[in-house]
Amino acid sequence: MVYKQYAQDQIDNIYGIIRFASNKVDLLDVHVGSDWGLNNRQLAYILATAEHESYFRPIKEIGGAKKSYNPYFGRGYVQLTHKENYA
Repeated sequence: MVYKQYAQDQIDNIYGIIRFASNKVDLLDVHVGSDWGLNNRQLAYILATAEHESYFRPIKEIGGAKKSYNPYFGRGYVQLTHKENYA
């Protein structure tokens, strides 16, 4: 099994995502995200996406403001781009 090492700012961001999504302080609570109707699998997907897209560090797409699809360029934990991908 491979374990990743995260810096303190990444750990803080992970906790922040969990708190925001779950609206709970107890990170091991089985009712994670109950206020939004999220279950543990959905929260796991959110965390996996944030890890894959930005390694738990919010970023902006390089040159995003100059792209033809501005203002729909990647930023934050997920690099969502183009107008049709915004709901």
